[in-house]
Amino acid sequence: VMLTAERDIPLLGFLWVWKVAPSAVLAARFFPKASSDRAYNRLNKLERAGFLGSAIDESGQRHVWMLTKRGFAAVRYHFPT
Repeated sequence: VMLTAERDIPLLGFLWVWKVAPSAVLAARFFPKASSDRAYNRLNKLERAGFLGSAIDESGQRHVWMLTKRGFAAVRYHFPT
């Protein structure tokens, strides 16, 4: 998976700051003109490539995404510390 500077790096940076985010938030913020299926497919690709992890929130109703070590390594030099 090749990370895009226009969307993927900012998405990973967003997760670095906020730690977790539901699919709907990421889709609305980083895929505004794409279908929710397309956004979810990209998130799944990033997860399979090891940049994202996913879990179900404590209520058991929402799927949330988080940054992995590999995802952090991909963005650590793009943002101030």
